[in-house]
Amino acid sequence: MKTIGVAVLAYEGFSDLMRCIRSIKFNTKLPILPIVFDNSEKTTMIRDYVTKAHPDVMYISVGHNVGCSQSRNLMLSNFLERVPGAEFLAIMDQDVEVKPGWLRAMVNTAASRDNAGIVAWPLANRYRPVTTIGMVSEVASVCNLHRIRPLLEAQERWGGPWEERMFMHKFDSLICQRLNQLQWRTYLVLDRYRPDVLWPEQPALIEHHHPHKGVRRNPKWRKIFQQSKKLYQDLQSNERWSEWTPPGPYLKYTAGRGH
Repeated sequence: MKTIGVAVLAYEGFSDLMRCIRSIKFNTKLPILPIVFDNSEKTTMIRDYVTKAHPDVMYISVGHNVGCSQSRNLMLSNFLERVPGAEFLAIMDQDVEVKPGWLRAMVNTAASRDNAGIVAWPLANRYRPVTTIGMVSEVASVCNLHRIRPLLEAQERWGGPWEERMFMHKFDSLICQRLNQLQWRTYLVLDRYRPDVLWPEQPALIEHHHPHKGVRRNPKWRKIFQQSKKLYQDLQSNERWSEWTPPGPYLKYTAGRGH
């Protein structure tokens, strides 16, 4: 198996990142290249820690916060320069802690679906419904495994592949929906699925310690959210695509709406 990129997007949050890197190294058995993209502006703690304590980790920074989308494009391009022909790139938030077998479960899900462009854990799903084979229309960006081929196809068609005008909102919805237009699909890892548990609380081999708090550290987050929503709508109209929802049958779900 080709080396898999395991990329962490960091913005301050030094203690979260320490825990994340340690969990990746301790709990991942597949061949990986760990990557940290440092969006920090106020401190150099992350740079100093990664470069000194983890010299095997690819450290990337442009010296200021470039947001969620541009950082992903840079992580993808830098990874492919190091590992040409790689098949997968996992990208996660710095407040994620992974558990033994986390990556193998995601790769197995992707390998079982030839049209899988993105694989995520159920706790990232805020958008029902979910088909019985785990297909969803889109997922939030928490800890997602990306097949690189569809990303390159999206890059050829739209640029990016992540839309860099979306600083930190709707970028994950957009990449899922664009891949849908290219006939690539998004799947959830369902080997631990429980129908009686809300989506954010579904059993998984990852733990998201502080969901949704990071982006709100930006004082302009409300304005950015509004701009991103409008841009998403404009792109949908200009590119003449419609939001895609997977056809059923759907999973039985009894615990109510999982938001």
